[in-house]
Amino acid sequence: MTHQGGIVEGNLHQFFNSLLVEAAEQHRVKISPTATQYVTDLLVAFQDSAKLFAQDGVRIPVLADMLLEAMDADHRRRITILRQMGDTSLMVSGFYPEALSKRSIDLSYYQQMGEIAYHHLSSITTELNVFDELSERFIKLSSLLNEISEQLHAKNYSVTKLMEFYTNSGSQHILEQLKKQGVIPLPRKKTESFD
Repeated sequence: MTHQGGIVEGNLHQFFNSLLVEAAEQHRVKISPTATQYVTDLLVAFQDSAKLFAQDGVRIPVLADMLLEAMDADHRRRITILRQMGDTSLMVSGFYPEALSKRSIDLSYYQQMGEIAYHHLSSITTELNVFDELSERFIKLSSLLNEISEQLHAKNYSVTKLMEFYTNSGSQHILEQLKKQGVIPLPRKKTESFD
């Protein structure tokens, strides 16, 4: 399997699964096999839209509007909208946080809305309660996805942008980039860490 110019050749599912499992083990985050499978499937599915989130002028969904629409929808449509809302929140907050900073959207808003969407889903579906786990571990999963994104993209962000990403995610990868540039941030609050 090779990674060239942003394109991964080989089994994409296996590639993302191994990155997710490795990141979870490194940060001692316990994820069930069902949740690991779900998030891996998301990573694969979102690769087709990867460039969309980085483009100027592309509308990121307004999550409050989606939530309102879901609450007014019938049962089947509600599940679809809430799932789309949770999945979008997880991928944007974890894998594409730079798309939010370009538009001055608060990362914590996306994380909270994702938690809400998955929480609602867990109460109205019977899918082995994977949505309950996704809701409870949303911020940790978002941080793991951010770590994977940083590994894959290895972008040269400004120190200010790196500080913003570090503050929001606690990514050790970003911390190392900051240290290489001579910046050592103050320790993060215990409630924000991976532990």
